[in-house]
Amino acid sequence: MVDADLKSVRTRIKKIMKLIHQTHVKSIGVGELSNPQWWIVRALMEKGDLTIGQLSGLLMVTNATVSGHIDNLEKQDIVVRIRSKEDRRIVFVHVNEDFAKKIKGESEEVHNRFEKQFESLTSDEIRKMFEGLDILEKALEGGKNDKTN
Repeated sequence: MVDADLKSVRTRIKKIMKLIHQTHVKSIGVGELSNPQWWIVRALMEKGDLTIGQLSGLLMVTNATVSGHIDNLEKQDIVVRIRSKEDRRIVFVHVNEDFAKKIKGESEEVHNRFEKQFESLTSDEIRKMFEGLDILEKALEGGKNDKTN
């Protein structure tokens, strides 16, 4: 495969990820969250309160990057910083309870809207989509494609 083809694949993947992100964020009505901000919120929702360092390690970015995103999320009342009672030097990031309830409450509606976007596809188109996703998943996992060319 030539470099131009690989670049085109990367571009398409980024575009698809952005479209999924935009659809999801719009569906739950949380305004303008960037992808990194959404990853932070999801990590906190899944794992509970975390420090900036823990988030940095989890997301594989610098502490400064995470801290900047946390600043913006605080301004939107999505997260708060909470000092540890045992050691005041430790600061945890916590998802605002109202925001967490909103996200959990909208979860099923988001899934329904996502499914609705694919209602017009034929079963053959859906099968082809799965085949392409299988190939993509194997490639990203470092495996080889089962099909011979």
